[in-house]
Amino acid sequence: ASVAAGGLSEGTALAITPDGHFLYCIAGKRDNKSFSNQLIYQYRIRADGSLEPSAPAEVAAGDRPRSIAITPNGRFAYVIDIRMNLILEYRIRQNGTPTLLTHNYMPVIAPDSSGASPLWVTISPDGRFVYTANADSNNISQFKIGGDGILTRLNPATVRTGEAPLSITFGPNSNVAYVPCTG
Repeated sequence: ASVAAGGLSEGTALAITPDGHFLYCIAGKRDNKSFSNQLIYQYRIRADGSLEPSAPAEVAAGDRPRSIAITPNGRFAYVIDIRMNLILEYRIRQNGTPTLLTHNYMPVIAPDSSGASPLWVTISPDGRFVYTANADSNNISQFKIGGDGILTRLNPATVRTGEAPLSITFGPNSNVAYVPCTG
């Protein structure tokens, strides 16, 4: 199925809840080389696979969202904002609507660091950790997911990678991560 919402010119990521009932699209409108209306568009997935806009059809997603990941239990979603170097933390309600958590923004890198430009967010297969691939700082940031969905930094907070990591995926045994880099 094609994902479209009125006037969108750029979608950057899709995610489906583990139960297969909801699909989320990070997208916005491009006006004169800048982006506006950066949102999470949400859809209910019908039994035949077609999409129906949920109510509400869209949820705020920061200044320049790039990627979205959903925990294996379907309770939480994390969206990275490439411009602000943040992770937005959401609780997914039973009706599928992502709601920002009270403590809703986590800087991808420590305040005394530079770089970042997170391009990808992923969750460990066991649902306990969040990782971001940070292109400008050539590293992966790592966080623990609390029972309430709130993220806390691991120690060390980052792990070096090759030049400009693009994404992260886990191997079949779940304890090895693969990170493609541009350099």
